[in-house]
This record gives sequence, C-alpha cells and structure tokens, in this order.
Amino acid sequence: MIEDKMQIAKGKLGLHAGFWLALGSKMQWNPGNPSGGIAHVDGREVVYNREVLNTWPMGDVVFVALHEIGHPMLCHLTRRGSRDPKIYGLAIDIVLNKLLAKVATETPILGMTTPSCACIGASFGLSDADITTVEEVYEKLMKKAKKNGKPPEGKFDNHGDPKNPDGSELTEAQKESIDKDWKVSVRAAADMAKKMGKLPGFMSEFIDEMLKPKVDWRSQLWAATKVAKDESSYRRFNRRQIYTGTYLPGNYSERIGAMGYTMDVSGSVSSEECKQGLGEMNYILEELKPERIYFGQCDTRLVSVEELTVDSLPLAVTIKGRGGTNMKEAFMWACENEDELDMFVMQTDGEVPPLSLDLHPRCPVIIIKTTKATLPAGWDFPTVIEVEV
Repeated sequence: MIEDKMQIAKGKLGLHAGFWLALGSKMQWNPGNPSGGIAHVDGREVVYNREVLNTWPMGDVVFVALHEIGHPMLCHLTRRGSRDPKIYGLAIDIVLNKLLAKVATETPILGMTTPSCACIGASFGLSDADITTVEEVYEKLMKKAKKNGKPPEGKFDNHGDPKNPDGSELTEAQKESIDKDWKVSVRAAADMAKKMGKLPGFMSEFIDEMLKPKVDWRSQLWAATKVAKDESSYRRFNRRQIYTGTYLPGNYSERIGAMGYTMDVSGSVSSEECKQGLGEMNYILEELKPERIYFGQCDTRLVSVEELTVDSLPLAVTIKGRGGTNMKEAFMWACENEDELDMFVMQTDGEVPPLSLDLHPRCPVIIIKTTKATLPAGWDFPTVIEVEV
C-alpha cells in the first residue's frame, strides 16, 4: 500500500477536529501533480502532490489539509471577480493562514505546524492588524505592487475558479448558490461539533461572525456607477447643447466624471465611521478614478465642501462638525449641482430626520448606511448599502 500522509492527516481531523473533516468531505481528494503549488483546490476537488507531501512533517500536512478546506469554506474561490489572480491568491492565503495560526495555537492536539513556504502576512510587510478582509489585504498588496513596479513574490497552492462540469464559466447566480451551500454546510458542521463539545470557542465566534450577512459595498458602488461606453440617455441631457434650446441625450463613459460624497459628521457618528469615510475617499480616488470628488461634511448644516482629485492623495482632511443631525443642506447642494454630478453618495449612521422628496437630486444617489438604523420617510432611494464598521 502506498503511503499517503494526506489521508492520515484527514484521519487526525476526524479524531480531533470533526468540523473541518465534515467540510473537507464535500470535496474529492485526489493525489496528482498540480503545477506551481503543493495542491490545487476549486471547491469541488483537491488535487495534492502526494509524493512531495509524504516527505513533509505530519504537522505541515495537517496544515495543507485545513488550508485547502479553508478556501471554499470562506468562499474565497467565487469572489475574485476581475481582480489580478496572482495578487488575489496571495491575499486569500494570507487571510486564511492568519486563521490557521490561531487554530494551531488553540487546538494543539492536532500537532499542526506552518510550512516554511506558506504565505504569511509578515513576509509581505503586513502585521496582524493589517490582515482584515481579503479585499483590504488585496488592496494593500496592489499598492505595494504599484510602488515596486512588480507583483509580490510568493505561492503556496493553486486556486481554481469553480466551473460547470462542461468547463464553462459560472454565472453570478451560480456563484451565489455555491456560497450559500458552503455557508449552510459550515453552520451544520459547527452545530454538530458544538453538540459533541469539539468546537473551540474562538472558532464558534469566528463562524458566527463569518455567517453574518455582509455586503461588498465597493462592488455595489462600482456596479452602480459603471455605465457602458457611449451609451446615450435622456435621463441626463447633453449640457453643451442646452444653451441653444436643444435637448439631446447625454453620452456616458465608464469613467466617473464629477461625484459628490457627503459624510454625516454629526455627534451620533463615531470617529471610526468618520475614519472609514476618509478611507473610502482614498479608495474611490485610486480605484474608480473620478475626475473629481466634491467631499462634503454635514451635521445640521453643510459645514464644508472640498474638491478632491487624484492629485489630492494622500488625503489630509480634517473632520469638522460633530453637532446635531440634518442632511437637508447636503441634499440641497446636490440638487443645485445635479447637472454636473454623475452621482451623489451620502454616508450616514441612519439617525437622521425625514427628507423632503423635493430634495432628491436627478443624478443617481447611493446611501451608505453604517448601522442597522431604519431610514425615515424620504430616504427611500433605490440604492441603500448597509456596511459594518
């Protein structure tokens, strides 16, 4: 019989970490020779290099087993989108390996050790505090790549985009279905492990947090602003022809022109929420590349409006306001400038008074809500994105 340390490692999971083995059982595990990595995972199958792994310490092999289970468990393989595959692969490895370091510490009976070739944050100049969401780690790595003129070096395993049995690409609906299926399995495996007293407390908390509904608001923001090139629409008129009395449809491009972004800086808004708002300014300028952002701050009045461009980076903005709450003046400003704006974004904690319908600008409006507060009458805009701070 050919020795297979991966199968022995999975046996250890069955004895001491049934939660992980239950999820690993959702995939086929086959020995093979994946190019460019110790293993390949696509959510349906794990192909691992048995010959190489048989020379590794058992603790390292246990790490590989949990690593390959962790990617589909965290829905990493369906979320890449148009991101750079290499840098995204590093980001998901770094985020997952931070969790596995905790698993190794809290579940010593597994005897898991981290292979020297594993991608960990410290190898890329990232502290534990820097390693948050995959999207944020990806952005940090992209900045480093742009600064250095080359992508970061590092590779542990291969991450295949899930596909249909005939090899065709999955639709977004199919990806969502796969994610939901994995989340259902995660909850079922966690519940079973809890009943057996074999789910560490930190994993229980991690899973509860992981399964909370979350919104990738940046993807929604991009989707809301992306308009096909040269698309004509009477929703916005061609401003160059209005003076002649001729009303022609305006043309759009994929690049955003001018946008307004007003942040609620009233006393009910935390410093962390204000900090996030400034972080989104950096993201929008760097990634969406609008021609300009009119950045407003509003409490009971519109305290300030600053014009920002990519030349304004890095941002040095002082938070003002911190009084009562009424966004009326911010929406008045948006209505007065609606012909210039391609979109208007309002970030608020939702603790706001009702808004008159005549203060709805004609340009698209996106509300970013940083709490679960219910918005009052007049705030029923088509796009309201709830985010966690």
